[in-house]
Amino acid sequence: MVSLRHIYYRSEIHDQFQVPFNMGQLTSLQTLQFFYVGLEKGHRIEELGRLKNLRGELEINHLQLDRNKEEARTTYLQEKSNIYQLIYLWSHDESESCEINDEHVLDGLQPHSNLKTFTIVDYLGTKFPSWFSKELLPNLVILILSGCKRCKEIPSLGQLKFLQRLELVGFHELKCIGPALYGAETSNIGSSSIIQVFPSLNELVLTDMRSLIEWKGDEVGVRMFPRLEKLTISRCRLLKSTPSQFEILRELAIHSVDSEKPLLNLCSNLTSLVELSVYFVKELTCLPHEMLHNNVSLQFLLVSGCREFRELPQSLYNLHSLKSLMIDSCPNFSSFPVPSGEDYLTSLQSLQLCNCDELTSLPSGMLEHCLSLESLMVKHCNNLVSLPLHVWEMPSLSYLSLLECTKLISVAAEGLHRLTGLRKLHIGPFSEMVDFEAFQLIFNGIRQLLSLCTLEVSGHLHWDSLPYQLMQLSALTEIHISDFGIEALPHRFDNLTSLETLTLKRCKRLRYVDFSDAMPKLQYMRIQDCPLLEALSDGLDNLVSLEELSLSNCKKLEHLPSRDVMRRLTKLWNLQIYACPKLEESCSNLSGPNSQWSNISHIPNIELGRRIVQDRRKCLFLFHFLSRFFKCYFPRVLEKKLCM
Repeated sequence: MVSLRHIYYRSEIHDQFQVPFNMGQLTSLQTLQFFYVGLEKGHRIEELGRLKNLRGELEINHLQLDRNKEEARTTYLQEKSNIYQLIYLWSHDESESCEINDEHVLDGLQPHSNLKTFTIVDYLGTKFPSWFSKELLPNLVILILSGCKRCKEIPSLGQLKFLQRLELVGFHELKCIGPALYGAETSNIGSSSIIQVFPSLNELVLTDMRSLIEWKGDEVGVRMFPRLEKLTISRCRLLKSTPSQFEILRELAIHSVDSEKPLLNLCSNLTSLVELSVYFVKELTCLPHEMLHNNVSLQFLLVSGCREFRELPQSLYNLHSLKSLMIDSCPNFSSFPVPSGEDYLTSLQSLQLCNCDELTSLPSGMLEHCLSLESLMVKHCNNLVSLPLHVWEMPSLSYLSLLECTKLISVAAEGLHRLTGLRKLHIGPFSEMVDFEAFQLIFNGIRQLLSLCTLEVSGHLHWDSLPYQLMQLSALTEIHISDFGIEALPHRFDNLTSLETLTLKRCKRLRYVDFSDAMPKLQYMRIQDCPLLEALSDGLDNLVSLEELSLSNCKKLEHLPSRDVMRRLTKLWNLQIYACPKLEESCSNLSGPNSQWSNISHIPNIELGRRIVQDRRKCLFLFHFLSRFFKCYFPRVLEKKLCM
């Protein structure tokens, strides 16, 4: 084993893997992806010292067990010039009052200057060692510092000329980002020469900075972040100020920041944005007119979870390159501007409006010139009354979802036949003022939608039938039916000859499901929240392609089809029964007069009440895995065993 050069491991066994004793004796070793520090001799960090040929990536875990700086130095990482990626991880139990010597340990783990990617996780020192500098780590390209909860300052990184990606996560004590990070000599600021700060940085992430209030910048004579294209600020709730000079920023995401000032300041001088994502900015009421007016290349705009957000500015229609617009969980968002002149969202491909309770309508001309619109989702907009009429006349639409808009009155009275490119349709329920006859009119001409493959339709419990047009969709592969008052499936379901997935959900009056009508391609069926359903018919064996059957929250369901019927479902491999107490009990009993275990025991995977009672697929996988393992590593043993 002394000549062993490479040790690899599978990621799924990483945490359970035990590093062998005396790893340092493998003096020819070149590849060692991780090392766990232990307390026993032979597991201590000094074992790495003798591995002089290590190269590539190395992850060192449990550094809290390293005792001091001197012991850390025995790794001689500073001499290992071929290691280009290092990860240092501590795993402190902060509930225990033990001495923390992270600063001394990290000081002793100075890497070679060739290092390119460096990650430090859960380091509990209050400062970083002096070797964190442009002189000693000149070649860093990626730096991730995560979980440094006690650090009150960040090392000087701004002069690392090759650094392209920087992530600072979990600096709970840090209150200010400023000159100390940039590494710019204050004595030089104001001189005729321009100081470059982070000259190559492409991506910056600031996350979970609980105390961060101020991010300083914009000093005279300093050019900051000249190549930064992607900036993410997340969970920095107290942040009030940021720099405003980002020359080529393309992607900005700001998440869970209470004040709107950081967003407004960041965007005040931007002209190059392509993606803007705003989540949970507590004080935000509107995006500034200038922000959208100046960023004409914006393609993706998302505002989510901003409870005070009310409107978008008129400059929205200046975004001729905008492809995706999403407003989600902004309960006070009430209106879009009315388009005027020749400015329209001509490139828009996707529009999503979800959980906007104050939204009552969309401007009539808003989507009129959106000839590229492919996806329209309007969901849980509880006061939405109407949609523009041309929504029903857009041949470019491939996905249309109008769900849970319970006051929507204006619907497609002439049908959907003009949506010739539609592939997925999710629709209903609408206002109770829309009666079943009016709802049924929506589906006029749906047979002409030859590309339609997925349909989700929700109604009202007092509607005792389904729109008859649904039985004409011979190309449909997936249908989900919810909240209808039907007592049985329509007999003409046999017309759905291409159907592969069927869901029946919250059909509170459903008593009987007859499968005498063949659906030869049906593979997956789910029946959920149908409290009056008592049995499945013996015609279930007509579903010759059925692979998965899920039954949940059907309180009266007591019987499955007979043993012979169930065994004719030769492709059925997964059966799930949940919150069906009578059926669960009879299927759990292995014997007895009411036992149905023999009806289902042949099915490879069975779940009863969220409990896996049979899983032959895993057993089969394990058998094949062990067979391959023995064949590869112990062929003679396997041959001998097979001959016995």
